[in-house]
Amino acid sequence: MLYAPFPVNEVERLKDLYVFDILDSEAEEDFNDLAELVAEICKCPIASVTFIDKDRQWFKAQKNMLTKQGPRSTSFCGHAILEKEIFIVEDAVNDTRFFDNPDVVSGLKIGFYAGAPIKSSNGFTLGSVCTIDNSPRKLTPDQLNCLKKVANQVSKLLDLRIKNKQIKENTELLLAAEKKIAQLNFKNAEQEKFRTAYLLHEEIAQTALAIKMYLNHVKQTYNINSNILNHSINELENLTTSIKQLSRKITPTTLQNDNYALYINKAIEDVKQENNIAFDLRLDESLNLSAGWGLLIYRIIQDILKLSSILQPEVVFLDIFSKEDVIINVEYSGINTTKLQWFDMQLHQSNIFNRIEMLNGKHNVGFDTDQKTKYKIEINIPFE
Repeated sequence: MLYAPFPVNEVERLKDLYVFDILDSEAEEDFNDLAELVAEICKCPIASVTFIDKDRQWFKAQKNMLTKQGPRSTSFCGHAILEKEIFIVEDAVNDTRFFDNPDVVSGLKIGFYAGAPIKSSNGFTLGSVCTIDNSPRKLTPDQLNCLKKVANQVSKLLDLRIKNKQIKENTELLLAAEKKIAQLNFKNAEQEKFRTAYLLHEEIAQTALAIKMYLNHVKQTYNINSNILNHSINELENLTTSIKQLSRKITPTTLQNDNYALYINKAIEDVKQENNIAFDLRLDESLNLSAGWGLLIYRIIQDILKLSSILQPEVVFLDIFSKEDVIINVEYSGINTTKLQWFDMQLHQSNIFNRIEMLNGKHNVGFDTDQKTKYKIEINIPFE
């Protein structure tokens, strides 16, 4: 039996082969169709798209083969990759190179073999498109030409694989960059919201209160009972209340060391009143959500509550507690998906996921029933 020697460029050939990440990949219809086509055109029962690894032949696609791979040392394809054109063995039983080959004596019982080399764009032969019969035979010129064209098509599929891989990698890089930009925007927006709320509450509202105090002092000191003065004092009171309410809508507190867990109940009450949705809340009283970390989690809760306005469930089950992590479990039950605003839903989900990622957390989401009447969000966020 003649063993096929390694090509002189074997090291470079293998490097080129591994770039395509084709070995041990899942079956693909395009490759399977080509193997079927070869068998049909050549009128042979067996065909394969084979790649030659360091010490094995691996079948990306095959017809009537029982294994996914075999030893390179005894392979016919190991000989085929040494040729520039199609490698043909018309009568293996009577060929001095192969008569005692294990795949001739037993196994596939090869009587005829033809393999067209699969070449990469760098010029390396990576494997072969081969067809096998159990009896000696010859292929017509048209059949040989078709076999060669199929091998060329496999080469094009490999090039397309590389391009798709590059597109995927570039897309992932762009998505990662967009996530970072979104997270940076979230961070900057939160800082700006906090500054605005602080300015409204601690400066403008306090200034209005000071003016009100001065007017009351003038009224009492000079015993003035003026409608204009009284109206001004009332308007300043209303203005102060409005400013404080606006400040709380922007951020629930102007103090960075506050525990934001204390404001969750208030946020839920507001949503309940606005949307007439029942809430079943279980909130860990000992949970401490402070500083910027706590504010981000509070913002996650806000988006969870906004989702309830979009999903319009009959009831929202919301668990917020701590173990080693902060755990947030939400179930929206009794949803009518026919009226669902999918875009708005995805927008708030995106906000939630970006904030979870900023906090190095994990999430799991999805409908809980085939009828899509229940929707769940499970969140794990590690403590700072």
